[in-house]
Amino acid sequence: MSIDAETVRTLIGKLDLIADPSALIVDIPLNKQGLDSLDFVNLLFRFEEDYEIKLPDSEVDGVKTINDIVALVNMKLARK
Repeated sequence: MSIDAETVRTLIGKLDLIADPSALIVDIPLNKQGLDSLDFVNLLFRFEEDYEIKLPDSEVDGVKTINDIVALVNMKLARK
């Protein structure tokens, strides 16, 4: 199992964090595209719930873009 950028965009849309998640650019920090820090935490928490993984703060610190989220979640899923 793995996720891709579209998975992240879809979840952002389901959480109603951005009006048009399809317009999000994968390599630009999400905080520069309208997601605040609480939105970001909620998004990561939802990935933890939906995929039954743990995303500790120490591993999330450098995560800023959709590509970063995809890489981190896929790494966690590969270790399951």
